[in-house]
Amino acid sequence: MAVPTQKQFSALIKYKTEVHDGYVRIIVTGRYDFEEMMDLVQPFRDATVDAGRSRLLVDCTRMEGNVPEPDKFFIGEKIAKVFRADLKSALLMPRENITKLGEMVAVNRGASFRVTDSEPDAIDWLHETDPEK
Repeated sequence: MAVPTQKQFSALIKYKTEVHDGYVRIIVTGRYDFEEMMDLVQPFRDATVDAGRSRLLVDCTRMEGNVPEPDKFFIGEKIAKVFRADLKSALLMPRENITKLGEMVAVNRGASFRVTDSEPDAIDWLHETDPEK
């Protein structure tokens, strides 16, 4: 495993990148902000591609604040546009914050994306071979 890198995108959101066997894990901390989260989608993809991986685990279990339902919709759209189907990604969130709206929006627009509260399930899903590939 490579040495983790930590970045501070702004005053509110920070993230640390870890390269694992077969996937990149990004640990998000700080306070949720819609604009900042939207702006982080592309850098998350770039970090994954730069590490030579096509699988991404975004861990938001340590992020403070709730993601409102309308935000989940727009973030799901952005994930579909930026990640597309070629970047398989999973999002870890606390169970009480999961409604699956963002997942449904992203998947319906062609992304390979899952939202879950279980790290083992997320990692297992990331390692699964997609039947159409």
